[in-house]
Amino acid sequence: MQPIYGLAHGDDATLAYLFQGDDSGLFAISNDPTGKNIPRGACPEGWRLKSEFALGVGEPLPIAIDPEPILLGLRRLGFYIWREGW
Repeated sequence: MQPIYGLAHGDDATLAYLFQGDDSGLFAISNDPTGKNIPRGACPEGWRLKSEFALGVGEPLPIAIDPEPILLGLRRLGFYIWREGW
């Protein structure tokens, strides 16, 4: 995957992991490389690791999504889930 969102590298970056849940555009980002903290109920088939990347407000993301809600979700829950197109 090519980074498609973001600007320049920043000092606030943390390592994050992009997972895909199913073939209907369900995705999650976690601060756990195993994805065990992502609720299994959201994706009974299981989460598949797609990529590892630096996550920060100014970092390029492997998906076209605003990084701020992701950062908030990671701080509060340790993960962020969304369906592509929503």
